[in-house]
Amino acid sequence: MFEMHCEALIDGLRDRANEICLGLVDTMLEDHQEKNREICDSYQQLTKALLTIPHTTQQYVQLDEFVRKTKMNTIGELQKEIAESTKRIMFLCDHTEFSNSVLRSNASPIQFYLKMDDVMTENTIIMIEKQKELQDKLKANKLKFQMLLEEYSRQVEELDTYSDVHHVETYDKTATALQENLMNAADQIALFNEEEEAFGFELSQYPQRMAAINKMKPYQALFRECAQFQTNY
Repeated sequence: MFEMHCEALIDGLRDRANEICLGLVDTMLEDHQEKNREICDSYQQLTKALLTIPHTTQQYVQLDEFVRKTKMNTIGELQKEIAESTKRIMFLCDHTEFSNSVLRSNASPIQFYLKMDDVMTENTIIMIEKQKELQDKLKANKLKFQMLLEEYSRQVEELDTYSDVHHVETYDKTATALQENLMNAADQIALFNEEEEAFGFELSQYPQRMAAINKMKPYQALFRECAQFQTNY
């Protein structure tokens, strides 16, 4: 009969198994802390974006869309990540002792989450204030533009008084510049329409612009022909 003494082998295997377990726990803890940092970074970026002040209507619209996506998707996704973080904490606390730095790391995602209500409230205040400010600015710009179109229309009416044949070249240049101003006004109207659509306003048409363009066409043709005639003869 043989008698085997395996105590040393068993102790060695047990110690090795403990080392492997401790190494695995350390790796899991490092991964956990890295994921916590990613959650905190996401909250910081989200907070920065939500509290960014929009200075134009385009920026306002982009932020408004971002807020909708945040409420519908992002917040829920971050909540799931925090829930997963909590599960990891519950597992790890049974297998290791947390240092003070790890304890702070564990608490950070929850602290960020608890601040989100205040962040969303502040964002709502920003959006309300900027909406009024941008709408008031739009109305003021449209009023200035309306006055500018009226001035262009007055200048078109003035063309009827241009009768000195010695100044026909000047008349032609004046009419050409006026036409360019009226044509370029279409770009400004398009910008107004974009803002109006963003705010749900009725789109402005400014029919007086086309009326002025149509009215000045015969004058412009006459001045051009006369100027060409003087150049040739």
